[in-house]
Amino acid sequence: MAANGLIDIVGAYTDPVKALDDIPRLLPDVIFTDVEMPGISGMDLAKKVRELDENIQIVFITAYEKYAVDAFRVNAVNYILKPITAEDLNNTVNRLLQGFRRRASSAKPENRLRILAFGIFTVYGSRRDQEIRWPTAKVRELFACFVLNKGGALGKWQLCERLWPQASPQRVEHSLHSTVSRMRKSLADAGIPNAVVYSEGRYRVKMDGWSCDLWEFRGFLENHPLACSENIVRYEKALNLYRGDLFESEDYPWCLAAREKCRLSYLKCLKSIGRYYWDEKDCGLAEKYLRKSMKTDPTDEEAALLLMKVYFSMGNMEKLVHCYAQLKSAMREELGVDPGAETARLYTHLTEKE
Repeated sequence: MAANGLIDIVGAYTDPVKALDDIPRLLPDVIFTDVEMPGISGMDLAKKVRELDENIQIVFITAYEKYAVDAFRVNAVNYILKPITAEDLNNTVNRLLQGFRRRASSAKPENRLRILAFGIFTVYGSRRDQEIRWPTAKVRELFACFVLNKGGALGKWQLCERLWPQASPQRVEHSLHSTVSRMRKSLADAGIPNAVVYSEGRYRVKMDGWSCDLWEFRGFLENHPLACSENIVRYEKALNLYRGDLFESEDYPWCLAAREKCRLSYLKCLKSIGRYYWDEKDCGLAEKYLRKSMKTDPTDEEAALLLMKVYFSMGNMEKLVHCYAQLKSAMREELGVDPGAETARLYTHLTEKE
């Protein structure tokens, strides 16, 4: 596949669940997938990909003819039987290109201004997939201040306090002026002129045309505090935006409170969606999200309680015992206490019941 000059491989996976989690970050044009896979079938993967982004194309590559009808029900571009040949691949690429041209001729211009604030802090300008390169760490940090504030006005001295908390007022005022000028130039070089506005001692950045995972995550959760059948697809999409803590790659003391608030919101969402799937009797997906919650916070008793019930329902006592042991170890190590009485009683009840 790599030998085809028209294909640029942005990711290759043996774990389809991990691939699904990474799609919002990779933003592929097309996904080549098998049908029978561990964790999630190719058909279910295709449906979830369509829910995340209906413009992503699907191509199935499999050894089985029996899934062909199902494949085209999810609007697959092609269904290739193994062993794949160069002719098969070339024909598929031609179909893809024809589809892309049709959509491009009728589509509105796509907005390329994109900010990834969760995990590795990355900013893309008006040129496709071209990351903005900041001349200094302080220029990058200054832009992050405005990202957190969604471009809203920030006072001159407020910015100085955030970026240079130990420096003298005379020195930081000059440093701020220089840093703002560099940020303005970096944005202009990226095809975003006249983005920085100064008025009455306050700076703001015009961000009306930008998209940002942080803003989307916050906005969705403000309006959808709990997972339900009406919002479950969008709920999963919102959770996939959280690829790590807020500005995780950066050491910004001024964002610690916001970072923790986002992390707690993420944990709450994981438990909400885990409980939704538990109520729907889908133990596999309930386990997936509750395990993510426990990985993020190993001391979370609420998540552990529900996860133990899930394992009991699945008949997996080994995982149930391991879940409680990990919780107990984490709580002793990090908090200096044992799990609460309710958690201990449930564990005893479930293990004796078995």
